[in-house]
Amino acid sequence: MSGNGLEKKSYIYGTMHVSDKVSYHLSDAFYTHLINADIIANESEPRTWTELFDMFSFYSKYANNNAFYTNFYLTPIEKDELYTLFKSTNYNLIGLLSRTNETNKEYQEDTYLDMFIYRTGRKYNKKTIGLEDVKTSTINIMKAEAEIDNSEVEKNYQTILKILKNKPYNEALVDFYREKDLDMIDSLTVLATPKSYLKALLFDRNIDMVNNMEISMKEGSLFSAIGAAHLPGKKGVIEMLRRRGYKVTPIYDNYTEKGKSLKKKIEDYFIKPEIKLKTTADGMVTFPVFDVVLETGENIESPDLANGG
Repeated sequence: MSGNGLEKKSYIYGTMHVSDKVSYHLSDAFYTHLINADIIANESEPRTWTELFDMFSFYSKYANNNAFYTNFYLTPIEKDELYTLFKSTNYNLIGLLSRTNETNKEYQEDTYLDMFIYRTGRKYNKKTIGLEDVKTSTINIMKAEAEIDNSEVEKNYQTILKILKNKPYNEALVDFYREKDLDMIDSLTVLATPKSYLKALLFDRNIDMVNNMEISMKEGSLFSAIGAAHLPGKKGVIEMLRRRGYKVTPIYDNYTEKGKSLKKKIEDYFIKPEIKLKTTADGMVTFPVFDVVLETGENIESPDLANGG
């Protein structure tokens, strides 16, 4: 992205929000521009995701059906009952840090691409921002989902089937992503999604993202990572930027040893974590945590978003 008075070029990359290797179908130019950018932007700043966690946890607090006074009693615990504390899978942290699983690890990277991009910004001391308010966007999407009407999509079934060519929906979408075919991603998404839901899921958010891109691009070189479905179409981010006077051109490049070296450099780079002290509600225990803290009742989790741990 250039022109319209920008002093430095900025870049935008469409992601898939997954850790599958197909989402890392990248080039040397990707890593070069990522490392050289002044500002790194995701759809939302991961450090604000605690707002969503707090919002959903608020309702779960009242799901406990135990009698009130049972909360004041302690009962002896057997050694065998402690094992689950060390063997259980922590889905909160997996969702935040990696979005991987043991079954598919041969086909996955260490983390999803959005988080890789964010970590690069944190590791190299760049300004990291979100292009939207995650809580507002989530609430708007949930409202639209509650009122969803799939009847308007039914008339598109035959056209959708022709596009899918006997493939499952997600498989076809992944193939279009691998081929970098934004037009087909746009066509399939529009045909398969009710208009009101599409407005909340993509179009309204596109406006917010472009508004915030414009602000940051005036400050320096911006590298933005947003879902690929936000890019194409008349109401997509690319055309919206062009209508506002920016020159948006694709970058073609190969993936060589240079790109592989830059990727490894980023992954291996470890920065000193930002640590603070956290005290339990009863004041009995104080311990170190990272800058993000997730609390559900007596359970406290703290991921190291910058390094991934």
